Amino acid sequence: MARQLLGLLILSSVLLCVVAQSLGPNRLTCGKRRVKTIHLVQNGIDAKPGHWPWHAAIFHRKGDQLDYACGGSIIDENTILTAAHCVFLVNGLLPVSRVSVHLGRVHLKEVSEFVQEHTVQELIVHPGYNSSRFVNDIALIKLTESITMSEFVQPVCLWTMDKNQELIVGKTGTLVGFGLNEQDVVSEQLKQASIGVVDALTCIKSDR
Repeated sequence: MARQLLGLLILSSVLLCVVAQSLGPNRLTCGKRRVKTIHLVQNGIDAKPGHWPWHAAIFHRKGDQLDYACGGSIIDENTILTAAHCVFLVNGLLPVSRVSVHLGRVHLKEVSEFVQEHTVQELIVHPGYNSSRFVNDIALIKLTESITMSEFVQPVCLWTMDKNQELIVGKTGTLVGFGLNEQDVVSEQLKQASIGVVDALTCIKSDR
């Protein structure tokens, strides 16, 4: 669980930034919800459509079956940020044909008009990624076709502040995903929860 949490913390740090950027001719703004909400409940509560429009659900294809693997974040019109271990097997990188990315999805099995399914053109893993030491656990997924931005699908903002990651230690981040529940079963409903941000060393030690 701690290993999965580290990957999620990498992604959740992206959610802490509120710096705007423009994408494409429609001048899309990152990190902004297009769906109005009265309040956003946390602590493992179900996420609603449009609450986290930058969340990407990454699936591994096994024959005709799609198995949920992990989450990611939309960073531009054809790029998803995720953890390297999400696209890496023991014997190396997954073939792109075995990776499917779903956007706008808040339920793993229900069909929705908001959901976009994308095939993958390229997987880019950090050159320093080490699966045994669990360092540099970050990767990019380049999609075959551009994302259609909507109320339910939007890009997240990237960290543009000082490189000193200690700036966010002690703050509260938000985890979003189809994570394991108390019974160690993948939740079929997208969940959101608040969590304190710790430094990398503390996070790694928690996995030992």
